[in-house]
Amino acid sequence: LMARYGTLVGPSFWKVVHSAPALLLQEFGNLGTALLGVPFAVLLGLRREAVGAAFSNARESSVALVGEKYGIDSPEGLGVMGVYITGTVFGALFCSFMSSIIASTISWFSPQALAMACGTGSASMMTTSLAPLVAMFPDLKEELTALAASSNMLSGLDGIYMSVFIGLPMTEFLVRLCGVKDAPSKPGAQK
Repeated sequence: LMARYGTLVGPSFWKVVHSAPALLLQEFGNLGTALLGVPFAVLLGLRREAVGAAFSNARESSVALVGEKYGIDSPEGLGVMGVYITGTVFGALFCSFMSSIIASTISWFSPQALAMACGTGSASMMTTSLAPLVAMFPDLKEELTALAASSNMLSGLDGIYMSVFIGLPMTEFLVRLCGVKDAPSKPGAQK
């Protein structure tokens, strides 16, 4: 699927290059996942699991990162796997509804910005969130698809660095700030 999308980036190469700063900076928006998710997770009773559950949208690279740092059997590993499974089952449906609702009700976002927002690091979520945009703006189909595919690819590439250097440390801090007393596992600790 991503190889197919990659072939669509070529014809729109200069439009993608023109949007490069926005594509690269959008990863900072993913830090909102931790800012919103940690307090909510702690209210639901998660403790160290909140670190794994709230530092990202928990796609494959996030699962690998938590597995390597904490161990997949750790509380942090359980948190990331819970979100990964939930996202796999419900994420594509949620993304489709969200992009459709936002595109049809909020007029200050351009179709191009919405297409870039479709790139979550998951091909299935990107495809389902892009479909309503392409249906609403058929004359922009190739440009929107190229922007979404580029965004999705970059989310996978720069998202791992954002998670390692900013996302996980910030999430660990927020979990402690929310009153979780037991510190996150030591790196590489298996339980």
